[in-house]
Formats: sequence, structure tokens, C-alpha cells
Amino acid sequence: MFLSSLPSIDSTVWVAIVLLNSIFFVYLTLRWRSGGGMTIDIFYVVKLLYLPVFMIPFAYSELNVNSTGDKYYQYIDFIPQAVGVLVFGIMATIMGAILGLSLRIRPLGLRWIQESLTGFWFNSFGINFVSTVSIVVSLSLIILGFTPGAARADAFQRPDLRFVYNAYMVLISFSILLVLSFAYVKRSMRYFFIGLLLLTLGFLGGTRATSIGPIISLIAFYAITTKTRRLLPILLSGVIVSIGLVWVVGFRDGVYDLSYVARAPELLLFGNTLSDFRDFAWILSGWDGKLLAGSTYISGFLSFIPSAFLPLRTETSWAYFSLKYSGLGVEAIDFHPGLRPIIFGELYFNFGIVGVFIGGVVLGFTLTQLARLLDNVPSNDAQRRPRVVLAGIIYIDYCLLQFFNTSGFFTFYLICGLMFLGLVLQSAKRRRRSYSFPRP
Repeated sequence: MFLSSLPSIDSTVWVAIVLLNSIFFVYLTLRWRSGGGMTIDIFYVVKLLYLPVFMIPFAYSELNVNSTGDKYYQYIDFIPQAVGVLVFGIMATIMGAILGLSLRIRPLGLRWIQESLTGFWFNSFGINFVSTVSIVVSLSLIILGFTPGAARADAFQRPDLRFVYNAYMVLISFSILLVLSFAYVKRSMRYFFIGLLLLTLGFLGGTRATSIGPIISLIAFYAITTKTRRLLPILLSGVIVSIGLVWVVGFRDGVYDLSYVARAPELLLFGNTLSDFRDFAWILSGWDGKLLAGSTYISGFLSFIPSAFLPLRTETSWAYFSLKYSGLGVEAIDFHPGLRPIIFGELYFNFGIVGVFIGGVVLGFTLTQLARLLDNVPSNDAQRRPRVVLAGIIYIDYCLLQFFNTSGFFTFYLICGLMFLGLVLQSAKRRRRSYSFPRP
């Protein structure tokens, strides 16, 4: 059925697919050679930009009906427009990367994250602290009556306690990444088992962000830190992660056998796991063309106020907007988190093509600066390189990307708070060491 849908692809879309694949092939080949293996920019270019391009042909298949229903026939005519926005965003990203090659400006806030990690979080005391807090918050969910494996669904039904679930989501994913990367660097079995415990608690939330997301980040951490040149282990890791993504969906839906895993190719290509591009076209199909002018951003920026106390946040949120224009209905917001578009999607609906251009330039510039910073740190520098790689991953995943998709903007606030706490405790530790009591 997928092959039968290929002739229906618009000729201009075919041109875009061939052009973009050619650009990515040249870039990945040259960068792999110049970077000496896996680099931070390669990882995020593939994750954020190439995956949507790869998924374009699959969006045409009628197999998507299993996930979208009759909305498939509604969005298919808007795929060319979605491709146009994606192409423009990628071109803007290339422009930002070129700009980054001529300017040396450390991304704003990156130094603070590095200092906080080095001075507090990436040592035994910081690891023990964040592990303890994450375990306590996870157990608090159970005590409060959240269902293991379906905590997200419970959070929708209990908006007064959603802030607890949000804190759990950020803390558990952050601690898994931090603890297991620390265990790798220190070759510590103790922290490895603590990390596995945290990973188990990550499945409590019933989302890929708290279970599989940290694993993807850990694979990236290892590959970038070691500058691995072996493609087979990376591809094998990708297959395992893909199966894990499908299994988590089945676990959340109450299917505990391997029936979902057996359907992995279908669920990945035509389900809701890698559906960013398809869902972007889906939202476009119902959009009235009026720019949101930053309303979803205001809602995201106010995420430190629970929506139970500020209902306006819900009515202007990205979830509300995506559900409204996809045709799923705003009443679904009580149990549906909304559709997830491509990285430039929310910018486009808020600020049009100007927003896409600015976002692309910022993304390309930031990736270039991070890549340049890491290129200057030898892969055999066992002390500095892991910390710089980890800081870069935290900076992009927990900070920068929150400005592209504001649904989880609380992540930005919580991570900034943790990094600030690390700096404060580091400073206090230094002052305590420098102070000496006079001898009698």
C-alpha cells in the first residue's frame, strides 16, 4: 500500500526530496570525515531536520488512516506546503551555520551550564543529590495515586497535581542522563545500577520522553564523546531504540506482550512516533491562516503558573491550537497533549516565514558553535570532553528546543533552576574551603 502511494506524490515534492537528500548526504559525508566520526551537529541535524525529510513519502500512504482516521484525506493536499516550510527552515539553518563559521560567540548560558556541571552536578555529591530527589518525586506520584505506566493520563485528569508530574518528567529524564553518563565516565557499577533504577522509574510516566528519550541522549553522549566512527553499532542502537519506542506505546496502551513490537515498522512509519512532518501537514489543513502572534509562546512562558490557576494558559496553549485546527476538537485537551509538528512548526503558526527564518538561523548558528567548541577538545581528554558534550546536550534538549516547542517550557525553568542551584552550592563550597579558622 505504501508503494502504491508513491505515484501520487507531487512532482515539486519529489524535487524537494531528492534535493534535500542530496544536501544531507554531502553534508553528513564531509562532516563525518572532518569531525573524525560522530559529532554533536551531525546528531541533531539527523534528529531534528533529516528525520522529517525521510518521513515525507510515508505521509502520503493510506496506512496513516489507522492513526489519523479520515483526516488523512484532509491533510494530504497540504503536504507540499509543509514541505515548503521545512525546506525554507533547512535553508535558514544552513545560513545560520555559515554565519557561525565566521563568528565565534559562545551560546548564551552554555558557560553557566558547564560550570554548574563541573562544580556540582557531575560529581558524586551532585549525582547522589539528584538521584535522591528524583526517586522521592517518582514515589510521590505513586503515593498521590498516579497509575504506574499511565501517569500522564492521570495528570490530565488532575490538573491541580500536574505540576508534580511535570517536575517528575524533567527530573527523571535529567537524572537518568546525568547518572548513567557519570557511571560511564567513572566506570562505576554503583552508579550504573542507580541509573537503571531511575530508568525503571522513567517508565512510570508512560511517555517516551521519560523512558526512551534519555536513552537516545545517552547513545549520543557516548558516540560524540568517543567520536565513534563505527556505523554498525549506531544503526543497531537506532533499531533497539525504535523497538523501545514502540514497546513504550504498547505499555501505555495496556498491551504488555510483544504484539506491538511485531508491528514496529508499521507503527514507526505510519503511527504517532515519528509523525512530526505528517502532523504538521495535518494542522495546516485546518488552519485559517491567521498568525497566532506569539500567543502559544506567552502560554509557554507562563508555565510556572499551573493552568488550574490560570485557565487562559490552556486556551492559548500549543495543545489547544493543534487540537482545534487538526479537527480533533479542543475538548480532547482533557486527555490529549496535542500534535507535535516539525521543529519549525510552532514558529510558523505564530510568526510566519519570518519566525521560521529566525529559528533556522539560531539553530544553525548554535550547532556550529557547539561543534567548533567540541572539535577543540580531544576525544582522549577523559576529564573535559564528557562534560562539554553533556553540557551541549543539556543546552539543546532542555533549553534551546523549548523555544521551538513551548508545550514543555516548564522544562526550561526547572533546568535553569537546577543549574543556578549548582552554581550557588559550588560557590558556597569554595567559600567554605577558602575559610580557615585561626589556630588557638
